[in-house]
This record gives sequence, structure tokens and C-alpha cells, in this order.
Amino acid sequence: MSTFTSPLAERSLEFAIELVTHMRPVKGCGAIKDQLLRAGTSIGANIREAQYGYSSDDFVFKLQTALKECNETGYWLDVVAGAQLLPPDIVKNLRYKRNRIHRMLTASLNTKKANLGKGVAPIISTDASRY
Repeated sequence: MSTFTSPLAERSLEFAIELVTHMRPVKGCGAIKDQLLRAGTSIGANIREAQYGYSSDDFVFKLQTALKECNETGYWLDVVAGAQLLPPDIVKNLRYKRNRIHRMLTASLNTKKANLGKGVAPIISTDASRY
């Protein structure tokens, strides 16, 4: 699908495309739809930017931004589920894929921070096990 070989970049791109595909036909609730699409597609955009970071710190910053967007996407998926804007099976699948990306981002950040030897506390992912 993409010229990038990173599994994280590939999964985030696939997630964004799937999210757009499912949200496109949703009528009404424009603000919720827009927020979910902005956050959900921003994950992959920040991961791709990280691949071309000009320093290790820039790489970490972009992945942390992607992680924040991933968390926000989880919130908007909860809103979509609660408002029944998409069928439950579709929301469950999107949550699963978002959670997988969240775990991968957390692992990547922890590995990079450990390799940088900054003594930064690891990111503990409790969010991804919620669903």
C-alpha cells in the first residue's frame, strides 16, 4: 500500500483509510466526525514525519504526538460508539486496530528512549487493554 516498510507506518495508514471509509457515509454529527477523522489520520502523518526526523529528539517528539493523537482517537471512538453512529462490530474492529497501533507506539517510544539513555521513565500503556 505504501512505499514504507515500517509495520507501524503501514498499520497506521491502513487504519486511517479504514476510518475514512467507514465515516464517509455517516450523516450529521459533523463535529464528532471531523474530530475523529483529524485525530485518526494524524496518527499516521506523525509516524511518517518521525521517519524523517532531523534528530533523535525530533523522532521521539513526533512519535509522542502520534501517541497523543491515538489516545484522542480512542476518545472519539467512544463517542461514536455511545452515539451509535457506526455499527458496534465496526467500532470494535476500529478500536482493536487503534489499540494495536497504541501498543506499537508505546513500545517504539520506550525502546527509543532506552537506547538514547536519557533515563526517562517508560510510557506505561493502560489504555490499549480497555477494549
